[in-house]
Amino acid sequence: EQIENMELTIVSGLEWRLHCPTALKIGCHILRLLWTQAYETNSKMKSDVWYFLHQELAYQAENAVRGYQFTTERPSTIATVAIMNAIEQVNDDADYKLLMDTLVSVLKRFKFDSPFKLLNTKNELRNFINENEECESVVSESTEICHGSTMVKEALQGGLPAVVSSIGVDDM
Repeated sequence: EQIENMELTIVSGLEWRLHCPTALKIGCHILRLLWTQAYETNSKMKSDVWYFLHQELAYQAENAVRGYQFTTERPSTIATVAIMNAIEQVNDDADYKLLMDTLVSVLKRFKFDSPFKLLNTKNELRNFINENEECESVVSESTEICHGSTMVKEALQGGLPAVVSSIGVDDM
């Protein structure tokens, strides 16, 4: 009973926040800080830019989970580099400059990894995502080609044994 009371005291003290923050959650906080600072400077940035940044952050954070090389990175590092990659895709020069300036300001106010570490991880994440997009593109093209092949048609019409015998495989 004493242990249960102590657990309840600890959990209540933590306000039931028992999970570690994810890169996406941290990234949303960083974007909120960027948004606040940007609007303090009377920015007229369109809401679709913020929507794009949120979508790109989510996409990159989700992809980073699939990359083994990112498993040792802090969630704040993944969030920051995903935002950096997203900002690089903003087309409007004024919006780009404002976003980069405010991001630098936020990075200076809080303890993040070194700029060198952030730049290396940013490039790794961008390359990882580009490679995965190329692989997914090749896979979808291969699937489209295979769907048109006679082997797939035979498999669909005659079942797997017909295909196995047609390629010379005996007794599965």
